Amino acid sequence: MEARRSKTMFTKENLIQTLIIYQAKIETSKEYLSQLDTPIGDGDHGENMSYGMSVVIERLEAKKPTILIDAFKIVALALLSYTCGPLYSTAMLKMANEAALTTKALPLLDAGLAGIERRSNSQPGEKTMVDVWAPALATLKIGT
Repeated sequence: MEARRSKTMFTKENLIQTLIIYQAKIETSKEYLSQLDTPIGDGDHGENMSYGMSVVIERLEAKKPTILIDAFKIVALALLSYTCGPLYSTAMLKMANEAALTTKALPLLDAGLAGIERRSNSQPGEKTMVDVWAPALATLKIGT
């Protein structure tokens, strides 16, 4: 029962663990991410993501949030303060707001996606990060 619950509920602990894993993946992929960015941008996306996620982890370690809402807010402010930008920050803030009502994963992820869509004024199919979030969330919904 506990294993099933941890898959469908956000906790402060599993959020932080997920961000630690994500930061490690960004770190090992930063050159590739920058290569992908080069044809349409300035080729620094990987470096920016790596730096931003290292700031996220440092802030979480320094502030030691005690509840899920605070963890989301710390992440959002860290991302907004540094180069990772407003879309991820908006997703985290929307998820923090939703965490006041529930810790169920799907409503929190729905809130994050809605925040990204609204902030970026984009929908699936427009070659934005929505094209990753929307199908991933749809797949999660099918699996529950």
